[in-house]
Amino acid sequence: MTTRRARSVPAIAISKAVLTRNRHNYNSTRDDVWGSGIRLRRKAPSKEQQLEKGAKELRKALSGKSLVFNDHPWTDREPPSTVEKKIQRSWDASEVEANQALIHEIAEILKRYPNLTLRIKGISDGSGSADNLTQVAFAKDFETDFPTEVMDKTLPYAQGRVLTVKRMLVEEGIALDRMSSQLQEGKNRSVDLDVE
Repeated sequence: MTTRRARSVPAIAISKAVLTRNRHNYNSTRDDVWGSGIRLRRKAPSKEQQLEKGAKELRKALSGKSLVFNDHPWTDREPPSTVEKKIQRSWDASEVEANQALIHEIAEILKRYPNLTLRIKGISDGSGSADNLTQVAFAKDFETDFPTEVMDKTLPYAQGRVLTVKRMLVEEGIALDRMSSQLQEGKNRSVDLDVE
């Protein structure tokens, strides 16, 4: 009986084979479990778990907070250009500094959870008129960013508030397809944000 002699393989070849077979980002060991000289990778959370975690984090960030909109009353005696600007400022969420901080916080959460979708609901009492000045103000404000958006005749201010929030989120790097909008008639003039 002949004995086979083990062929010696250089250590460099072995380490190269191991490294090419097990591609691992060793710069990020956040998900690794260490113990007894062995390191194992944790299983990535499922899409549902990620969505649930993101929704919880978003709702916590929104808890007790709301977007604020300034009221800019106007009269028929004012020049049309002044009235248009006041109408636009009435639905402009970026006009209030606290809104900017909240939108930034929401955007950061949406970036951490790329499968999360945000529902933006504009609520208005319907008292905002949909006259010619409102239509002109709406077109001037949104025709560049939302060219296919047609002004809602019954809730133009609620729609304007929703669109300014969307614009702010887009400026923060969130894609429009991650946002849905809804308009609702109600007593308070606000925008509600929630997970879709």
